[in-house]
Amino acid sequence: MAVTDISTGLYAHGAILAALLSRQQTGKGVWIDCNLFETQIAGLANVASAWLIAGREGARNGTSHPSIVPYQVFPCGGGGLLMLGAGNDRQFSKLAINVLKQPHLVDDPRFSTNTLRVQHREELVRIITDTLMKEDREYWLNAFTGQG
Repeated sequence: MAVTDISTGLYAHGAILAALLSRQQTGKGVWIDCNLFETQIAGLANVASAWLIAGREGARNGTSHPSIVPYQVFPCGGGGLLMLGAGNDRQFSKLAINVLKQPHLVDDPRFSTNTLRVQHREELVRIITDTLMKEDREYWLNAFTGQG
């Protein structure tokens, strides 16, 4: 999929709308410059932030997010795959208690905050993988239904 091409089109769309609004207010046109290279650079915002803020060099992460755990593709029983993301502590709590049926994960000091989950990524990913492997993908999709 040509992600950069599509993203550049979306940036152009926003620029065109802004230009039309500006023309309506000022009566003057504007020059719009969109290119693939700058769009691709913008897409590296997380990598750039990690380098500029923490001095952490970019690395390959597969489907996982470098600063949110869990946030990646997991295997399920029967060979299926499931993209799972808990972007904050409340979502992680719902995941652990309501879906995975492992409320002890919320109280585990290794996993009580996202920062700690990132530090203990390997352990948590293993626990989630082991749990998801007990049932097929359809089971888990149904378990997630209605959980927010």
